[in-house]
Amino acid sequence: MFTRALVTLVNVAPSFDRRSTTVHHDAARAVVRILNDNLRDDLIPSIGDAPDIVSIAVPSYEPRGPYGAKEVGEGGGLAVFREAEAPNGNLLDLQGRLLTCQHGARNIVRTEQNGSITVLADRFEGRRFNSPNDVAVKSDGTLWFTDPPWGLPNLTEGKELDGNWVYRLDPAVGEITAVIRDLAMPNGIAFSPDETCLYVADTGGFLTAPEFEHHDAPATLSAYEIDAGREVGARPVWRVETLCDGMCVDEQGNIYATGDTGVTVWNPQGVLLRTIVVPEQPANVCFGGQRFTTLFITARTSLYAVELEVAGNLP
Repeated sequence: MFTRALVTLVNVAPSFDRRSTTVHHDAARAVVRILNDNLRDDLIPSIGDAPDIVSIAVPSYEPRGPYGAKEVGEGGGLAVFREAEAPNGNLLDLQGRLLTCQHGARNIVRTEQNGSITVLADRFEGRRFNSPNDVAVKSDGTLWFTDPPWGLPNLTEGKELDGNWVYRLDPAVGEITAVIRDLAMPNGIAFSPDETCLYVADTGGFLTAPEFEHHDAPATLSAYEIDAGREVGARPVWRVETLCDGMCVDEQGNIYATGDTGVTVWNPQGVLLRTIVVPEQPANVCFGGQRFTTLFITARTSLYAVELEVAGNLP
């Protein structure tokens, strides 16, 4: 039996001016394993973006205590950030506060600067979310997140909503809107640099989706047009069949999607550019590093990093 904790990998890189970097090419160097502590794949599902701190979700085993709760040496290392209820997607908001999608608590929470926790959303129209999975931040401060039932026992136990939807949350007023309702198992989510497109991964139905009508749905990556900054087009601008879990976007608009073969890189028109091969099947990705050109990858038992010649996008 285990609980999960948020663990920070500190001193990944020094701080930097987030908007000072100009790069022009998408050339990846060698993928390097920077953390391996016999972590299991389902226990490091996500990674938070930051220039000098990376947050990952790892387990705590009873009665050993928090897994990875070890002394941080001068050169950096693992340190428990806080206990969490089955955390999945992590992301920083515009003020640098950590947002966490919690499968166990079925909510989205924000870690404040003083360490306190604020629950931003846990229900839609009076019914509990399934298990919020991943989140994207828009420059207007709104949060857009996916809500598949992966965190529910048997994918159905305790389910209160009629589907697995994508939502828009305005934390300033607490308004929540379901913006996409026709996907099987929505997962990774990200915006294009100009925020005119919303990218959403759907891991597909097959026999895993609890809704029978989605059993034949393939795994896809879709691009939706955003109208007036908040409305999502009824049909995707483009859609490709590919397995994708987490994703992020660089400043040139290319999409980095974790899949069964590695991290696939797609241009803004949905054309596959390349695959960054990873020794283990990846789960999620984010940019960080001194120039925001380091791609961090969580994959099964390890955390990997690869240097690119293009910087990640920031809202």
